[in-house]
Amino acid sequence: MKFDSVKFKLYYDFILTQVYAEPESDYNKITTQEIYDLMIKPLKLKKSAKILDVGCGPGYFLDIMKENKYKNVVGTAGTDIDIDICEKKNHNVRKEDISFLSDEDESLDFIFCRQVLEHSVFPYITLLEYNRVLKQDAQIYIETPAPYNERNHESNLNHYSVLTDKMLMNLLVRAGFDLDVSNNLESTAKDKKTGREFSEISYGIIATKKRSIDVK
Repeated sequence: MKFDSVKFKLYYDFILTQVYAEPESDYNKITTQEIYDLMIKPLKLKKSAKILDVGCGPGYFLDIMKENKYKNVVGTAGTDIDIDICEKKNHNVRKEDISFLSDEDESLDFIFCRQVLEHSVFPYITLLEYNRVLKQDAQIYIETPAPYNERNHESNLNHYSVLTDKMLMNLLVRAGFDLDVSNNLESTAKDKKTGREFSEISYGIIATKKRSIDVK
């Protein structure tokens, strides 16, 4: 059966109309700092490294990188609300789909992709795109929520791909990456309505681009 690119675009454009900005969150701000300290700081990235924060939201990671004197960090966001918040903080941001980036081939030194891949309707294609824009031996940080968390990420209308750790790791390898570090990350979230605290499990992975995927 012939691939219908017109129909595909209509479906995808329809999905994009459903994307919404999630509210600012002290929980996400705190956990982003914890991830920086645990997973990113030990990488000792050069201050001049070309870094992309995919799906940057209101800019928590961008805040941290600016505080730590990184000079070449760009964020992407899918909504005008997040773009406006980041621009008011003088961050370099652009409105862009998480799966189709405007960066040139092999131009980035590092990608930060925290709690983003679950928003992709085709995560393997998304990872292939990240392979395309990263330099050889450049690294990526990928973090996704685990399935069956109490917060029920599967029911989030912004989520399409809540993967198991094995599925995530296998997709990364198939997309040309070697796995460097893989952690099960446990944090404590709070229900805004009831104030009740509960545990949240995510998968955090550092991977290195080792194989270019030639689809041209």
